[in-house]
Amino acid sequence: MSDLELLAVQILGREYKLRCRPEEHEPLTLAAQRLDAEMRAIRATGKALSTERVAIMAALNIAHELLQMQASLTELQVRLSEKIHNLQVSVDNFLGTEETI
Repeated sequence: MSDLELLAVQILGREYKLRCRPEEHEPLTLAAQRLDAEMRAIRATGKALSTERVAIMAALNIAHELLQMQASLTELQVRLSEKIHNLQVSVDNFLGTEETI
């Protein structure tokens, strides 16, 4: 744990201090900036929401976005696997072999 350093991030004008490894500084800073932007956008809607409620809404929005991206990635992986299989079949047919992977 001695390789952990203190990182300060700002979210909705409040400072949060995190202990992390040096290589995690940039990704955590970017994550904090993304969360801050999402929370500010929700707060800008003009509805009187508590900070806790704004944070929950932001977390839900970001989690939803992540799940959509994961589903898209899975779909792309399936399509790529199918294309690779079809190419393998084509190559095997061209070479006159019947065995496919």
